[in-house]
Amino acid sequence: MPVYNTAIKTDRDVLFIDHNKNILAKRIKKLLSTQFSDDFRDEFNVYDSGSYKITTVIKNRQYDDTHLRQIQYRPFDMRWIYYDPAIISRPATKSMKHLLAGENIGLVLSRQFGSHRHFICFTTNIIKKSSAY
Repeated sequence: MPVYNTAIKTDRDVLFIDHNKNILAKRIKKLLSTQFSDDFRDEFNVYDSGSYKITTVIKNRQYDDTHLRQIQYRPFDMRWIYYDPAIISRPATKSMKHLLAGENIGLVLSRQFGSHRHFICFTTNIIKKSSAY
């Protein structure tokens, strides 16, 4: 049965996504410890917004290596994400669970159709960030 929805939106890409898996792991461990400096808070925007209460969702969360996953950030731009649906703003679990399960392929379509607009169609076998195209 087809599944339709947008892809992952972290609302904090600089916090949850990185080119380097080890740097990302270190950053998330610091975040989840809740023992971080004001500079860390400012650099990575660890502040609540109207719809995303990051300071609440990180409380009592434990770091887990299994949440480090590759993500298709942009076409041909693979990065690492700490993908814990409990702390990501909009994890798109409805569709991403199928890509995380293994041997599945996602069809990615641009919503920008119409006159004088481009049309993008792409496939992926790893989780995908929203607005990647």
